[in-house]
Amino acid sequence: MHLLGLNIPDNILSVFRGTIPCQAGDSKDTWDFAVLSGDIWERHGNIIASWRPYFAADFGHVPSDPVKYINSGYRAQEFLIYIYDLLPAILYRVMDETYWRTFCKLCAAVKIILQRRITREQVQEAHKLLLEFVVEFELKFVQRKASRIHFIRPCIHNLTHLATSTIRIGPHCIVNQYPMERTIGNIVEEIKQHTNASGNASQRAIRRAQVNTVKALIRDDTHGKPQTSSRFPRLVAGQGYTILWPKERTANGKLLPRDEFDALDEFLTREDVDSNATAENTRVKKWGRLQLPSGDIARSLWQESKRSTDGAMRITRMVKFEHEDLVRFGEVMYYFGLQLGDDEKIHHLAMISPTSLLDRTVLDKSSGALRMCTFTSGESLLVVRVSAIQSIVSLLPFPLMEGEKLLSDKDYFVVENFGRELSALTESSTSLYDEGEPQPAEDEDDDE
Repeated sequence: MHLLGLNIPDNILSVFRGTIPCQAGDSKDTWDFAVLSGDIWERHGNIIASWRPYFAADFGHVPSDPVKYINSGYRAQEFLIYIYDLLPAILYRVMDETYWRTFCKLCAAVKIILQRRITREQVQEAHKLLLEFVVEFELKFVQRKASRIHFIRPCIHNLTHLATSTIRIGPHCIVNQYPMERTIGNIVEEIKQHTNASGNASQRAIRRAQVNTVKALIRDDTHGKPQTSSRFPRLVAGQGYTILWPKERTANGKLLPRDEFDALDEFLTREDVDSNATAENTRVKKWGRLQLPSGDIARSLWQESKRSTDGAMRITRMVKFEHEDLVRFGEVMYYFGLQLGDDEKIHHLAMISPTSLLDRTVLDKSSGALRMCTFTSGESLLVVRVSAIQSIVSLLPFPLMEGEKLLSDKDYFVVENFGRELSALTESSTSLYDEGEPQPAEDEDDDE
């Protein structure tokens, strides 16, 4: 927690901002890597603040403007996202590429190390990237100068032990200080006897361990995942997926526009589904949300477009899904269940507007740390089974470090929440590293 969430960020930022002390025999005029200063520093703070609505709701603490709050309000979780997910995009084309590539190796390795499940091959890849970062940091940033030896704090050396300690004790996101502090906080909240707080906390910890043991012995098909209320409409889609309200309250559903029907027709052809569906006889009822096997709830454009824009709104409709043996990213337009022809089986589907394939050049240069793509909402529609959706992601507009506009209208990059299963750093489906929202008003039936 402290190494990756506090110590490394402080070391890296002090170098990139040029705030680290300059010793005799050195000159800040030669620090061409210190790019986060002046107008660039102010502009990048405004960009990060403007990204907040684009983070999915499952991101608990998203980074705020570091220019204002980095010394007073930043938490370790915010530093993780800020340093390892956002800075590679901010520094792209701002920092000299030789420095940027070295920094991206650190970001890519940290994303691998912080996975909940990790294979030996993944550990080996992370170890290789971390060793390369440490060596290149000394060669490129320090340049073997005695006047810059203070650039390399002990935390830089500690990076070389992350991979080997993962093999020895397990994934770091499970054994680090986050779960420990959360457990301590929960036990302290349960203290009822303040005259003997330490003894009472010990007994609470024992009781918690006993309860957890009993739970582990009892079969639980839900695996502790949150369950949605049965008071609202739902479609059980199987394999742990459930389509949730809100839904269109129409008697027979609505006819699909031509582009949406074409996407559905392409799906039926691809799946070899025998159907007499046409644009004139195919009606669907839109649903707003999908509960994933992980317990997370993905939303949709159809639902989120009905929400008020007066308050803070977080976009939670961007998903990672599998399509034709590729891991893709896209925006869910809506979910629906469809019965085709005389077949009684209901097909549980999602209408998705996908992004382009990831920019392979940027992906390779960044060692997989920066996943850049283009995206236009509502274009190139695809229909997939809801079981193809793997997780919720955030799709952030690419930063523009020059000109009046802060964010691009076309270029985006993908961010996934730390501590969750990260996608493969390529688009191959084979990993490199192995309720309370109001129901929309009823719509009138479409009689077309």
